[in-house]
Amino acid sequence: MREWGEDLSVNIAEIDEQHRKIFKDINTLLTAMKGGRTSASLRPQFDALLAFAGEHFRTEELLMKKFDYPGFIMHRHDHQNITRQAKELHDQSDIGKEPLSEGILSFLSNWLVGHITKTDKEYSKYLNDRGIT
Repeated sequence: MREWGEDLSVNIAEIDEQHRKIFKDINTLLTAMKGGRTSASLRPQFDALLAFAGEHFRTEELLMKKFDYPGFIMHRHDHQNITRQAKELHDQSDIGKEPLSEGILSFLSNWLVGHITKTDKEYSKYLNDRGIT
């Protein structure tokens, strides 16, 4: 389990808070699974996590668009890709092909860390330089 840490801060309070919540929600689901909860019983929490991630992406994209971030299109493309992948995993678990698993949650957590440390850090410097904190 990866916890959110200051090394993942983008120095924008609203975004950092959203990232903390996503990590907390992923870790809560992982802990519940390790404690024996079934994927079916965790479905509402997983659905809520995916919905919140979508809200988070919209928040980032609105900020980038508002300040004409030059990497906006590529960043939005990254969001669209992970959203598509998460939806596919979600749909497969719904029809029983792939149960909600620690592997799926680890995949999402690892993607999140990579996304923050690479692409989010790029837009954060751009926005921080324009007074957004």
